[in-house]
This record gives sequence, structure tokens and C-alpha cells, in this order.
Amino acid sequence: MAQPSDEYWTLAEPDRFTPWEVLAHLADFEAVFRRRLLQTLKEERPTLWWRDPGELAVEHRYDEQEPHDSLRKFAVERAETLVVLRSVPTDAWLRIGVHPRYGEFTLISQVIQVHAHDLYHLRQLADVLASLPTP
Repeated sequence: MAQPSDEYWTLAEPDRFTPWEVLAHLADFEAVFRRRLLQTLKEERPTLWWRDPGELAVEHRYDEQEPHDSLRKFAVERAETLVVLRSVPTDAWLRIGVHPRYGEFTLISQVIQVHAHDLYHLRQLADVLASLPTP
């Protein structure tokens, strides 16, 4: 497999993930989001699982992840999340989980958070791509 371009391993801004690390992060956090959804569905007002994203990046070695593997993992994880979401009964969408840093989140709010998280990182990737010289 071809090696990814060096530009994708460099930081666009300090304290942010590189483009390839973003892919590893999205793959990792999809399981985190699903875990929170399942907690909210199964428990009464659960404290939602949380870890610092930077700590997880170091622990899971995002800087060593192969981008194609991260994309495959993300696709599998997202498909599993969609299975969960399709099974949510109508009366469960207002169930509440409590995030240790941000407080109460309904199941609906958690789904919105997943989409906002995706958009944040897609914007980050678009900014990096826009800053690269054109071939």
C-alpha cells in the first residue's frame, strides 16, 4: 500500500489532530457515541462514558494508524450505530444521559452531537485540504 503523503501527518494548527489522526479519532469516537446511546437506552439517567480525546489519541496511537484502516473501522462502527438508532422506540428519544462535563443530554441531543462532531472534523479536513498547494 502506498504511504500517505507527509502533508497529512502535519498539523494544520497547534493542538489539533492531523488529517490522518482525525480519521483514527472519528473511528474511535463512533464506538464512544454508540456506547453512550446504549447506556441511555438501558439505564435510568446514566453518567455517560467520557475520556479526554487527546488522551485517547495518545493511548490508541492515532499517529501510527493507517488511514485506510481507520476509514474501514469508521464505516463498520457507523453501521453498528445506525442499527442501534433504527431500533430506538419512539418513546425513548427523550431519555436522558448525563455527560460528566456538559450535563444532561437527551438521546436526540446525543445524535445531534454526533453530527456536529462529524461536521467539525469535516470542516477541519476541508481547511487542511484548502491550504495544500495544488498539484
